[in-house]
Amino acid sequence: MTLNSDKSKEQLIAELEDSKQRIQALESERAEYKEYKDILSSTLDSVDSLLMVVDRDLHIVLSNWKDHEWVPEEERENRPHCYRVFKDLDSPCKNCPPLKTFQDGQFRRYEDQNPIDASYKEISVAPIFNQKGKVEYVLENVRDITERKRAQDSIEKSEKKFREIFNNLIDGIFIHDMGGSFLELNQTACETLGCTREELLGLTPMDIEVNASSSLVRERIQAVEQTGSLEFETIFEAKDGTRLPKEIKSCRIEYEGKPCILSIARDITERKRFEEELITAKNQAEKANEAKSEFLANMSHEIRTPINGILGMLRLMQDTTLDEEQEEYVRMALGSTNRLNRLLTDVLDLSKIEANKMEVKEEEFVFHEVLQSIEDIFAQLTQENQNILSITVEDDVPERLIGDSTRLTQILFNIVGNATKYTHKGQVNLQAGRLYDIGRERSRILFIVEDTGRGIPESKLDSVLDSFTQANETGAVYTRQFEGAGLGLALVKRLVRLMGGNMCIDSQEGEGTTVYVSIPFNLPASMQYAQKTEGANNFDTPMNECEILLVDDDPVTQLSVKKMLEKVHCSVQVVEDGEQALAALREKVFDCILMDIQMPVLDGVEATKLIRSSQGNFKDISIIALTAYAMRGDREKFLDSGMDDYLAKPVDRQQLLQVIERNLSAYKKHTH
Repeated sequence: MTLNSDKSKEQLIAELEDSKQRIQALESERAEYKEYKDILSSTLDSVDSLLMVVDRDLHIVLSNWKDHEWVPEEERENRPHCYRVFKDLDSPCKNCPPLKTFQDGQFRRYEDQNPIDASYKEISVAPIFNQKGKVEYVLENVRDITERKRAQDSIEKSEKKFREIFNNLIDGIFIHDMGGSFLELNQTACETLGCTREELLGLTPMDIEVNASSSLVRERIQAVEQTGSLEFETIFEAKDGTRLPKEIKSCRIEYEGKPCILSIARDITERKRFEEELITAKNQAEKANEAKSEFLANMSHEIRTPINGILGMLRLMQDTTLDEEQEEYVRMALGSTNRLNRLLTDVLDLSKIEANKMEVKEEEFVFHEVLQSIEDIFAQLTQENQNILSITVEDDVPERLIGDSTRLTQILFNIVGNATKYTHKGQVNLQAGRLYDIGRERSRILFIVEDTGRGIPESKLDSVLDSFTQANETGAVYTRQFEGAGLGLALVKRLVRLMGGNMCIDSQEGEGTTVYVSIPFNLPASMQYAQKTEGANNFDTPMNECEILLVDDDPVTQLSVKKMLEKVHCSVQVVEDGEQALAALREKVFDCILMDIQMPVLDGVEATKLIRSSQGNFKDISIIALTAYAMRGDREKFLDSGMDDYLAKPVDRQQLLQVIERNLSAYKKHTH
């Protein structure tokens, strides 16, 4: 070193001291840097994100490039500037976050997208201060958030799509908490009420419904909590006062982490309007029906007046001197006129039936007299049309029946009247026969009215039973081929249905018509007895020869049932349990078994199963459950166990005999 002679010794010493201090400072900085480097190096190796230490010139001092495959290889070497890693620029970008951090020492976090591969990064920029409090370096933490951003974008798109659907649903959607306050509404709900979303949030159903009270809202919320859902109808009141009927369907949901209620409000204005129109139409139809009834009443009155005159004249004629032939004519005329008057009085029945005011009488009558009245009424008309009227009654029809003879006469009068009216120079046949019996007390009678008239076109078969309808062949409005108001068959149809019967029509145009009517009638006690006696003869084994095994442990039941059967000459053997029953079956042949269910030793169900599974000749014997078990399902349970029939205690004698006869017949037919 060459000393400058111009400087004094003191100056040189001062400069040397200054140089020494600078060297010491540099060594201190170097040591501090080494300490920073050691600490950062150990830190870089322990994190899973990309870390870079950048100096004030934006040179990368330290980095853990090697640990991140998503950093391209070419960017790991010879890429000293951090901005080249993300932006691929030759100079720092405007508002460069690291540069700003060097300037103000503030922590920064931001997101950035790589324009090359469209990946997303989350970057944190933190200052590193030296001992003098100056920002010496910047630590950048880079995380790849591409998957998170894509998931977030997907959620946002899904939420946007849901929001679009939510707001554009045709029904209004309301979400309120368990206190009733609205938390969310869709656009339809807002438009329906004429309010903004902000105006409705925080309100309750009481604010938008007509006559909705706090107690009613609480009841609905409790109902949804208990059952999970609720449906009801209410009326909304819009901001402008318009009232809107709504059908509400509510259910319990979780919204924003707490239980809430979602309600869907569907507009039912059109449905309510349609219902009102139906009610109006119904009222109009009822008024029209009342007008029709009034017309029928007036018509009945007007016709009854001349008939009354006819009856008066005929009675006066009876008071005069008449020969035997004339007296017969007057008697027949009076009888026919009286029946006609009675039938005309019933013209109002059609309206009574439609108004559910018609009552069917249950009175005993002589069946032959009804048919005789029909023959008397139509004797003259059949002669005029040159028809032959024949009435045939099968031998099995009871002489006396219980029912409404007036309604039966009315039915036959209209059917035979139609047949006679539409037949010329032909045959009209009325046949009556027993169709089948309904137990001991009722029989169904079949009536067949057959004619050889012009018949009914197939196209009109479905309409001839309608009121005010005739089978008019011409189709002309003012042309009438036949007399009548077209009420006959319509009235018949309603009367038959009212009496519990059925009706059908078979017709072929040009060849004639056949009307079938079946009506049930009760039987008088005398006829029931005759029927029972007659029915007993149909069995292979008469009742007085029946061998019956009664299995029951109750002494009262044993005595009562045994006496009942012995009065009809049955032979009854009594045992007390299923085991004794099996022993009795091995020793003797029986026609049927009356089996109790609950018994000691061996109950009725188990005994039945043993009988059915046995190899003896009694395995197919008829077994009738005779038990006090009469709850729903008991009958099916006992029949499934192998029994043939079922009777619940207390036992009716007639029902007992009927069930025994039915099963006895079936068993005898099977064994023979």
